[in-house]
Amino acid sequence: MSTIKTWSYSSLKDYEVCAHAWMHRRILKTPEPKSKALINGEAIHAKAEAYLTEDNYAIPLELALFGREFKNLKACKATAEEELCLNSDWQPVPDGWSSEETWLRLKTDARIDNFIVDFKTGKYYPSHEGQAKLYANAFMCKHPEYDKVDVEFWYLDASTVKDYTFNRDDLDRDKAEWTTRVNMMLADKEWLPKEHEYCKYCFVRHLCPAKNK
Repeated sequence: MSTIKTWSYSSLKDYEVCAHAWMHRRILKTPEPKSKALINGEAIHAKAEAYLTEDNYAIPLELALFGREFKNLKACKATAEEELCLNSDWQPVPDGWSSEETWLRLKTDARIDNFIVDFKTGKYYPSHEGQAKLYANAFMCKHPEYDKVDVEFWYLDASTVKDYTFNRDDLDRDKAEWTTRVNMMLADKEWLPKEHEYCKYCFVRHLCPAKNK
């Protein structure tokens, strides 16, 4: 069975929720139907990127609750869909999305200097703070000129914002914590199932050893 050597925040989160489902999703590539929420989220993200990168593109209705904020991003020439690719030493890999050296892959939705924005089409979850931290950690590794990173999550359906600030003083500690978690994931060869509150929605529930004893 093949293994993987790269990770992202969503991959790590999937693994920590249930290693068995993660194995089907990331290693076996078991077909997984897209939910309506995922399809909707992908469509809205595509419209947001188009608005930020294309001339004469009106703000889509789906972004209307943040119309002023999106206009400001565009006026400031925000970078859209910036790739943050690092090797296992937390060093940047230039043009590294497909590089064999790449260990971590991330993309930020929008950025102005050391201000990062992530667009959310679902509801708030406490785990989003961890995602914000990883954005900031990876960004500081790629951009050593910044000692502080501000991250905002815009919940486009609810017109709410969550904001976080991360400092370089905490970077070494954060990197060590991520590395420990990721090494556990990448070294796993058992991929044991873990029962949790979302089991009933799992796309491989019918294949789960915990449910079919």
